[in-house]
Amino acid sequence: MFILSADFELLWAHRCQDDKKGRFLTAHQNRVREDIYALLSVLEQYEIPSTWAVVGHLFLDHCDKHDGVPHPHMPRFEERWYSCDPCTDIRRHPLFYGRDIVQRIIASPVENELGYHSFSHVRFSECDRVVAQAEINEGLKIASECGLTLKSFVFPQNRIGNVQVLKEHHFEIYRGPNRAGKHINKTILRRAPLYFFTHLIPPPVEAIWREGIWELPSSMKFYSASFLSALPFRAKNGIAKAIKENKIFHVFIHPEDFVANPALLDKFDQTLQFVAKKRDQSQIEVVTMGRLAESLNQTGQC
Repeated sequence: MFILSADFELLWAHRCQDDKKGRFLTAHQNRVREDIYALLSVLEQYEIPSTWAVVGHLFLDHCDKHDGVPHPHMPRFEERWYSCDPCTDIRRHPLFYGRDIVQRIIASPVENELGYHSFSHVRFSECDRVVAQAEINEGLKIASECGLTLKSFVFPQNRIGNVQVLKEHHFEIYRGPNRAGKHINKTILRRAPLYFFTHLIPPPVEAIWREGIWELPSSMKFYSASFLSALPFRAKNGIAKAIKENKIFHVFIHPEDFVANPALLDKFDQTLQFVAKKRDQSQIEVVTMGRLAESLNQTGQC
């Protein structure tokens, strides 16, 4: 199988524009939607559905302060957590609201899945249960108002925590660790060759049952600051290995990367063309995280 998950965050992953990408997105905010729609068009061209893990605040097209406080009913992960929320609308601050993009994803001719990425991009590995509960409840409430059911979850910064809260709210699957990551739990002598090998051939993965919910590790992040041109080669190697081993190749992206790196879309196009070819040859099936969980729940195995 081939699975693509997208972390849809806009400016919520870049607290108060305090990093390089946040400043870039702010300076080029008029391009953001155009480039994300171009990404969607490429996915539609090859008929590749994907799981869009949406930061809950992006389901909104506006919000207001109450007695001068943004979202006062939400417990704070940090004291000034919502200080960057403009509490205006999509026209004045388009990088904090994304209902129009969500509607475009839903309207796509391919069957995309809307997943969840917390309400305000809180690190679930560090927040307490009260914050995690509120982050989940707020997103489920807004999604329900939009007629959506969320069953797939991606942890902000991929930092896993409070999994029990996901189970209690009937999420069926979450994205696990990146198997082509830096292997920080290994010694330096083991880390270097593993890092090289998993980048040359990103590993296929299998879903893991975690006592009430599925964990689906990722095979690679489709981004590289130094070796952009190698991304299609790496992905094709991993896909071929997944076909050979009858496993899953799970790629994840940040749509905002395609704004900051226009050449990335061409590399992504090359990869999707390969995926579509293998699918049309009946060598690989393209599904969303939610569809995978549904299939696993029916069969009880990966």
